[in-house]
Amino acid sequence: MKDNDIDLSDIPELDDAFFANAKIRTPKKQPVTLRVDIDVLD
Repeated sequence: MKDNDIDLSDIPELDDAFFANAKIRTPKKQPVTLRVDIDVLD
């Protein structure tokens, strides 16, 4: 399905009232270690 085929008519637009109460939240990050065979990297 292409983006133009999606019906967005039932989704209300976000107005200034919505953003007046919005808070910016940054998700916490967790370091991860991953072992990969050298041939996969090549």
